Amino acid sequence: MNVINRASLAVCLMALFLANPGLAADGRTLKTQLLSTHETVATFAGIEYRVCRGLTGACPERCGNSGEYALFNVVKYLKYAKPGKYGDGKQTSRVIQVSDFHKKPAGDPKLNKIIKTLKEGDQVLLSWNHNYVTRVFKGGGKSSSPQRPITKLEKKKAGAVDAGKKPDKAKKATVEEAKKKASDWLAALGNRGLVIRTTDKKNGFKGRKFIGRDTIMYVYQKDGWYINLMFKGEIKPNENVKNVRKRFLRVALDRLPTPGLDVSGWDIRPRTPVSSFSKGVEFIGLKDGVIQLRIRTNFFALYGRDPSVLVPADAPSPKTAYFQIRKNFPLDLNLEAPLAMSK
Repeated sequence: MNVINRASLAVCLMALFLANPGLAADGRTLKTQLLSTHETVATFAGIEYRVCRGLTGACPERCGNSGEYALFNVVKYLKYAKPGKYGDGKQTSRVIQVSDFHKKPAGDPKLNKIIKTLKEGDQVLLSWNHNYVTRVFKGGGKSSSPQRPITKLEKKKAGAVDAGKKPDKAKKATVEEAKKKASDWLAALGNRGLVIRTTDKKNGFKGRKFIGRDTIMYVYQKDGWYINLMFKGEIKPNENVKNVRKRFLRVALDRLPTPGLDVSGWDIRPRTPVSSFSKGVEFIGLKDGVIQLRIRTNFFALYGRDPSVLVPADAPSPKTAYFQIRKNFPLDLNLEAPLAMSK
């Protein structure tokens, strides 16, 4: 269960206000200002239950912010526009609420129907707007708030080509082009930084023991990912999560995906200041060999290299084959995956 730790009082009050039929029924839209539009290709990452920890008397049960959410990680943008000064920048993820606190259906029934047909890893065409909506009410007064309605959600057909576009040619980007795309991607992250939420039932952490040591390294590896967790001793499938926390030593984030950043011919990775660390790692649960963890830390740079250029040992890399952008930006990673010893 994921917890919304920073739900603002204003957001909860507005959600309650609009969800109350006695108030919302009297409201009418006075003005809708379009701030930004987002048309993306995204990957479905599963369903997650969240509990609001807001400060109103309605939280968490009646504020409307608690419930199940469908998670999507943005793969790439097809179109983006920001006509309003305060419009959202490009996003790396998007969520759609599908149920309330009691897990009863909530939101748009048409969207929920589509989401029920999706499997983790399915690609979709996902579009939404960022609007600023002002309402007036019959009894007097008005309210203004941001809204982000979904304008399109459909499963992407295998091999489908984006309408009106020719297939991209596999032309390798120059170092200048790669660095520019990486810089734009960093700027679009904003203060939220890199947010990744994924549930992976197929891949998992595979453990192996170091010879002569009571240390187990569990490695999670797949395309775009390489994470290793170090524990003192083997973790059992239903071990108490308190013991998991006590026996945890450190984590190394060797490779993480960068949703929305795809530069032909380049391997681009965010870098942590140290190779491994323990601060900011939270173990939420462990049941039947499936672990839930959250990692909050900071990167200090984004590093890119051209893997086709082979550099001899102790020789410097050519300037056309690598780049580094020094910039601190946060990571908020939520991962649920199996954890077991290698057979």
